Amino acid sequence: MRQLTLIKTLEFYDVPQILTAADATGTNYLCTLFSKTDDSYKYIGVQISEPRLMAFIGGQLDLRDAYLHPEVDNAVYLVEEKQENLSATTILQPSDVTEDMLPEAGYF
Repeated sequence: MRQLTLIKTLEFYDVPQILTAADATGTNYLCTLFSKTDDSYKYIGVQISEPRLMAFIGGQLDLRDAYLHPEVDNAVYLVEEKQENLSATTILQPSDVTEDMLPEAGYF
């Protein structure tokens, strides 16, 4: 499990929907909410380089493509926020990523 620090909330609707975070080594994560309960939020998170993150923020990278085509293998995680602690808990294999976890195509 990797502890993450919230860097910036990019979209907020009742709770953070899309956010950026970083781990202790400075690796960036782009995270999108896909499930919430009373005591936790679950995000699909992808490790992402600074240039690729800036491409998303600048409207040049589709959010869905960031998850479907990560820069490196084993870069997609289940990220959980529980009791105000954010952590990357599980590496997701391509077969683990379901359609309900992914944002719709065309979100820039």
